[in-house]
This record gives sequence, C-alpha cells and structure tokens, in this order.
Amino acid sequence: MGDNSNTTHCKSAEQAGATGGAAPVATAQMLNRAIAMHQHGQLGEAKGIYEQVLARQPGHPDALQFLGILLHQEGQPGGAELIRQAIASKPDIASYHNNLAKVLEEAGDLVAAARSYREALRLEPKDADGQYNMGVILQKLGRPAEAEVCFRNAARLKPGEFDYHYNLAIVLRDCGRLEEAVREYAEAARLRPEFVEAHEVLGRVHMMLGNVEAAISAYHRALELKPDANEIRRLLASALRQLAPAGYQPELEEDLKACMDVAAVDPQFLARLIARQLIHKYRINDRLDTDPAAALAQLGADPLLHTLLRRCVNVDAGLERALTALRRDHLLAYRETEAIPPAEIAQIVALGLQGLNNEYVLNESTDETATIETLTTCCGALIEQDSKPSPALEALLLLLAMYRPLYALACAPALGAVAPAAWSEPVGALVARTLKEPREEEAIAPTLAALGAVEDATSRAVRAQYEEHPYPRWVSLPHMEQIDLAERLQRAFPHFRPPAFLNGPTRMLVAGCGTGREPLSIALACADIEIVALDLSRRSLAYAVRRARELGVENVRFVHGDLLALTRLGERFHVIQCAGVLHHMAEPLRGWRVLTEQLVPGGLMKIGLYSERARQAVVAAQERIRQQGLTPVTRDIKAFRTRILHGQEPTLTELAESEDLYTLSECRDLLFHAHECRFTLPQVRQALDTLGLSFIGFELPLPQIAPRYRAMYPEDAPMTDLTSWEHFENDNPHAFEGMYVFWCQKA
Repeated sequence: MGDNSNTTHCKSAEQAGATGGAAPVATAQMLNRAIAMHQHGQLGEAKGIYEQVLARQPGHPDALQFLGILLHQEGQPGGAELIRQAIASKPDIASYHNNLAKVLEEAGDLVAAARSYREALRLEPKDADGQYNMGVILQKLGRPAEAEVCFRNAARLKPGEFDYHYNLAIVLRDCGRLEEAVREYAEAARLRPEFVEAHEVLGRVHMMLGNVEAAISAYHRALELKPDANEIRRLLASALRQLAPAGYQPELEEDLKACMDVAAVDPQFLARLIARQLIHKYRINDRLDTDPAAALAQLGADPLLHTLLRRCVNVDAGLERALTALRRDHLLAYRETEAIPPAEIAQIVALGLQGLNNEYVLNESTDETATIETLTTCCGALIEQDSKPSPALEALLLLLAMYRPLYALACAPALGAVAPAAWSEPVGALVARTLKEPREEEAIAPTLAALGAVEDATSRAVRAQYEEHPYPRWVSLPHMEQIDLAERLQRAFPHFRPPAFLNGPTRMLVAGCGTGREPLSIALACADIEIVALDLSRRSLAYAVRRARELGVENVRFVHGDLLALTRLGERFHVIQCAGVLHHMAEPLRGWRVLTEQLVPGGLMKIGLYSERARQAVVAAQERIRQQGLTPVTRDIKAFRTRILHGQEPTLTELAESEDLYTLSECRDLLFHAHECRFTLPQVRQALDTLGLSFIGFELPLPQIAPRYRAMYPEDAPMTDLTSWEHFENDNPHAFEGMYVFWCQKA
C-alpha cells in the first residue's frame, strides 16, 4: 500500500436537483426516466431519451446539463458546452455550476472549475458538499489557506463527514501544522474506523511529531484491519526502530518477530532493538559476570537471536560482549572425541554466519587464536584422509567458521571439491555462504566490463581499500512497493514536476554502486528502467553481480571503472545517482562535472555528500588515529573500535552509538578511509550554481526533520532554500549525520 494521504476527490453533484424548473408532464416523465437510467449506468438508453427531450423542447436546461454530464462520462467532447448552455438559460441553478465544475476539473482545467464552484457557492453558500468541492480544487491549485476555510465550513455545515476531516487533515499536515492535523486524522479515523489509510497516515504524522508510541498504536490499528499490509508493517518497523525500552517487553518481541518475517522490512533496521530486548530478557549485563554459563545457554538457544545472527549484523556492544563469550565457550569446549551436541549446532552455525556478516570483527584471545591454528591443521589432515566429509571434519568446520571464512583456509580447494549433497544440512549452509559464494565472486570479477585503467592516484588508493574490504556487505534486500520513479519523486517533492521523459523507458547511472544494494533496490522497485552500475572495486562488483543473479535482476549492467573515465562509456542518462562517492575524490567538483555532462538536458541527479558540521566527531577520531600511528589494517581497526566501544576514548563517546563500527569494511570506511573531504551548504550551493544544476530537495533521514524545518522557516514552503537549511543545520548539527542527500536537475 502506498501513501494515499494526498488523494482528494470532489463529491459528485450530477444528480442533485433532478430538474431545474417546471416542464410539461410528458417531458418531465421522459426526463425522470432518463435520469433513472443514467443513475443505473444505462448510458445509451438515457442518452437517447435526453436527445428526444431536446428534439421536442430545444434548449431544455435539465436535458442539456444531464446530456453534457453523460457525454463527459463517455469521454466524448462537448459536455461542458452543453452544461454552459443550460447555465445560460437558467444561471441561478447551483447544481448546474457544480456539474460544470466537476467536468472542468476532470478535464484538468482547475482554474475554470474553481470559478464554477465559487459561483455555485454564491448561489448556495450552505451547501456542505459544495464547500468541500471548492476546498479540493483550491488544494490542488496550491492554495491551502483557502482550502482550509472551505473544509472547515463543510464540517460545520454537515458534521460527521469523514471526507471533510480527512482532507482538512491533509491541508494542515502539508502546512506543517501537525498537531492540528493529528486531531483531524484522529476524527476521520473515528468516523470511518474501517478505513485503513486513515490509521496509517495518522501514524505517519505522529512519527513526524516524534510521537513514536502513538504512531505504533496507529499502525497496530491499521494492521488489525489489514494484517497483510506489508507497507504498514514496514512503517511499524521504522517506528519500532526509534524505541529504547528500559526493559524486556514480550509484546514488543512479538512485533519484532512479525516484522522480521515481512519481505518489505529491512531486518537490519531492527537489529539494535532486537539485541537490547535479548539483553533485557536474559539480564545479560548482570549475569554475564555472576552467572555466565546459564545466561549464555539461555541466550544461545533463543530463536530470535539465531534470526538476528543469520540475517543481520549485530550493532550493539552489550550483545557483542555476550557473543564473544558464547563463541569462545563453544570453541574451547570442543573435544575431538566428543560430538557437538545437536542443540548447540544451530547456535554455532548462526555464529558462523554472523562472522561472515560482520567480517569477523569480534576480538579473539591468544588461546582462541592458538586453538584455531590447531583445528585448521587438523581440518587439512582430515580432508586429505576422507573422500567424503566425516562427522569430525564437519565439527571442525563448524567451529572454524565462527572465526574465519572457509574460503581463507589452506584446505579450501579440497573442501570446494566435495559434492554439496555430501554435507549435512547445517554444514552445507555454511559451506555455501563462506566458501562457494566467495569463490563464485572470484570467478565473476575478471569477467566484468571495464572502462580501462584507473589513472587517478586518489582513485587507485580508494580502489585498493574496497578491493580489500568490499563495501557494504549487505545481507538482506527489502522488497519495496512497485512504483515508477516519477511518482516516487512527486511524493517526495510535491512542488516538483518530474520531466516527461520519466514516463517512458528510463536510463539510470549509479556511480559508485559498491556491492550493488542501491541499483538492485531501484531495479526491483521501479518498472521500465535500465541501470548502469559503476564502481572502482571489482570485488565489490562481483558481489553485486552474484546477488543480482540470486534475485533474478536482469536490467542492471555492472561496469568496472573510475567515474572520471565515464566519457569512455559513450552514453547519456536520464537519471544519475551518486551518493557517498564524490567526497572520496581528490577533486570532487571535477567528478561532479563529469557526471553532469553525462545527463540529458533536464536530467535528474541524486547526490550524497558528507557534511562538515555533522562529521566533526569522525574528524576528531581520524585525528586520534593519526596521533596513535594506526594504519587501516585489521589489527588496528579492531583495536581502535574496541577502544571507542569500551569508553577508552572519552572524547569520542558520540561515536560509540554508530552502527558503522560493527563490520570491518564499514568501520574502515567511517574512520580509516583512504581519502575524505567534507562540504558545507554554501559550498554545495556554489557547486550547483557552477554546474548549472537547480536544487530540488533533500531526502531527509528522519521524519521529524521536515516539520521542525517548516516551523522555523514557514516561508520556504518547498523547503529548497539552502541558506535557511544552513541556519537550520547550525541549530541542529546532527540533522545530516549520514550525509547531505539531495536531488537536483540539469538545465
């Protein structure tokens, strides 16, 4: 289900006042019979009778106006003109003006429709539906203050009408008067409790206000009415993500389980909340010191933990501490003569998959490292002895996979030669994820189309980083609703009129696509689109290609190369997306200019740039890294992130909540990047002017930001004044903590 909260409809007046005046009895009877047929959809028969009436009595106003309505319903020309003839004969019949307005509105002539509705209201100012219809037109014409007056008049004249309150709520919401909008949405939901969208939009507005609990309640009500509404479940997950409960809540756990089962929900959004619920549930923070064996046994057996570990990256320091202990216990408890208890196998597999997901970022002790080296040697010996996997070999692989990817083992070629059916189910899953998939990517990498050699020195350094740590290693891809790009942009930026070329086949470039999450998400969500996805890193692209094959995506073409060499591609695009790339270039404006040159006239561009203001904690961390002489190797990355998470860098406590600390590639990208620069909004504005690009609007990271901005700068209705946004960021320095992400258009 999409957000239908901007949909408004006028109420039909076509049957209001069956006749506008006296008529001979026979004619009146014919006309009434025609109207009855018209109302029941018998348009052909009704049309014939209207024409008979006009043949008997040319210029009969009622026959003219009803025939005009009918012609319009059939899609034939001349309907408005017939109604105008009726009005010329009897100008004081309000229903004639209403029906003319309706025809004009549906023909797209909103200004003329507004004139006709206004004349109808002059004749019948207490017509509630007329007031409502006028409000709808004014709303569509971008005159919200006048629309509000009409909707309030309608609600006063005829209390208890759902549409009046619902559309009034839309106007108030769009004007940024969210508290008033909540009251009207709540009233609309009360009047029509079975209308799912009323509860859904009420939840959305509560989220804009930061009323997370109220939003969750509204989404729950909507889901009671429509349990299979995946979009509402996704909204609920976004609201749950904002919670920070002080204790375990069984009802919340049920919500989390339900959301994790929905394809539209990105499970990673809920990873931190799930982790903290598990910590509260088993009192891990207390018991890990006083009763660790029992605490870890209960935690390790929890199915929700297994779901988290398999499908997400854990992003909670408290749970990481428990997982580190649980992994250690499993490893050091192993005895060659004893089989791994079946109840523990699921835990070990989940820990192994989590290791792959987080790129083995957890710390390990010296005795763990020594044990791993011993088990690795034993594993090599066993695979040489046995033609098929033995229980002993499988036990070793289960344990090793918690600490190392199987493809990195010396015996990986021999393991890869084993037939998939020879493995037991749990080990087979690990072998597929940690051995076969990486080897498939190795085979893909050299086959990729390329733009040629990467010549720029900074680009080569950045490429080396992402070859070593492909970024980001995503696990799940939520299934978003199918919607064309033009409608998506219209929803995000109501003031903007997307170019007509978006209504046909659209060519898009995703420059700096990394491991492919962005282009694949777009390809699955937008119809009639062809995407070229470019990146510096072959390893990242190989991951993307493999995942594209898994998902059955065929409309994305992956290309290896530097965006500075884009002219070699010899193609032009309707849309270019480049988020998080330009600020890693030696000359960002040079790269941005190259992208602009590849756009067709009127083409659209989505850009993401680091904010100088929001990035200060990262800058401070990078300075500490330089002071300590650290380098972007695994040992140093792990050591520095541990210091942050354990509070050993007191000036960097702000970073301890960053979810980017929980995989090696993301931690390196955040703190140890090969090259980074940042922007201020005046610099963004200057770049846009230099490149001939017009600013369309920001994609905001939180729903609360837009109403907060509108409250501060009500005069900037489209929210496109970058000077005002500069002042806003000065007052709200974390508003663009991720990046400035915005759309712009080429002249």
